[in-house]
Amino acid sequence: MTEDKLHQSLAGVFSCLKEAGLKTEYWHSGGGIYGVMVWIEDGKTLFWAPVDGKWGYELGEADGDFITGGDTEISATNFDEEVLTKEILSSVRAFSAT
Repeated sequence: MTEDKLHQSLAGVFSCLKEAGLKTEYWHSGGGIYGVMVWIEDGKTLFWAPVDGKWGYELGEADGDFITGGDTEISATNFDEEVLTKEILSSVRAFSAT
């Protein structure tokens, strides 16, 4: 999936995340990976991106140190915006409580 196609596909995801009150934006990791960056209230960051054909995430401290990561079965190239949005929201709730 090209960067432009990914950005277009994520438009609905961003809209829902912003409606939920999250600070989020389209993000480039610097290593050729593009995805969704979410800033959690306690300063942590949650970066969701397609890697190895599936969507996954990395949770980081406010200073950028890695905390944990995980993956899903959500296809990187053919994903349902609603399913991805629910996964992101669920992870924000889970990691905001830690």
